[in-house]
Amino acid sequence: MTAKSESGFLNVYKPVGPGSQQIVSQVRRFSETRRVGHIGTLDPFASGVLPIAVGRATRLADTLHTFPKTYLADIRFGLGTTTRDIEGEPVGDYNPHTPTRDEVEHALLRFVGEIEQTPPAFSAARIGGRRAHELARAGEEVHLEPRRVTIYSATVRSRRRDRVEIEVECSTGTYIRSLAVDLATELGTTAHLSRLVRTAVGPLTLEDAITVEEIEAAITPGKTLGESGLLRSADEPLTNLPAFEAAADEAATIRHGREVQVQHNVPIGHLVRAYSNGRMFALLRAEDGVLQAAMLLD
Repeated sequence: MTAKSESGFLNVYKPVGPGSQQIVSQVRRFSETRRVGHIGTLDPFASGVLPIAVGRATRLADTLHTFPKTYLADIRFGLGTTTRDIEGEPVGDYNPHTPTRDEVEHALLRFVGEIEQTPPAFSAARIGGRRAHELARAGEEVHLEPRRVTIYSATVRSRRRDRVEIEVECSTGTYIRSLAVDLATELGTTAHLSRLVRTAVGPLTLEDAITVEEIEAAITPGKTLGESGLLRSADEPLTNLPAFEAAADEAATIRHGREVQVQHNVPIGHLVRAYSNGRMFALLRAEDGVLQAAMLLD
């Protein structure tokens, strides 16, 4: 298999410890192409689903990045940290107030829906071209503007001593660390994340995730990553989008950047998968009575 044809997604399990880019570097060792990238950063202390795009599938990374993400988060009440997670230094005094499960459940309801959230200073958010965490670690003042995010659901899974486990489904750009701190403030105490597991990114789930070690074991002598059977097709994570099978002349029109006039019931502005001879070759954007190329994949 050539580097050009080696393309698709890997649903990789990232353990606690390495950064997301370290996992990408490990996967790149097994690939015939340098075009390998992850979708949705996971901090070193976090674990779970880390989708990795290979080859031409990297062009779809931004589309997959917009999918809802689901997390299991352990929140420890009573103590804040500089990073809002277990890796930071303690800040402020210990607050002995530990909310009850009922109090947490009622407070969580106030965060469901579209909310304003300020990213943590120790985050990958950019300020003037630099990452916020770089400025924070250099001792520089970090000021980040609130942004709109959506919490689709938030429920309490368990409650024990000074900790509570919650499950959150949210939009891209949501910081669970910020949610934990904001929730604690709402409850009259302080908190930090003691554990974070991402259990899903769109249709990619933790149950189906594979480890780097499993990838390495599948790359036997003479076999490429594309031949291992582990690469998911580029369109598999996008099956929630409607599909359009283009005739030969329509495919040529789309590849030349022109719109095709077709009857469709797709809402204006939504994306459509375009196929030619059974292979996805583009993402189209639905307009009134036409489909036009949003992204060409070959």
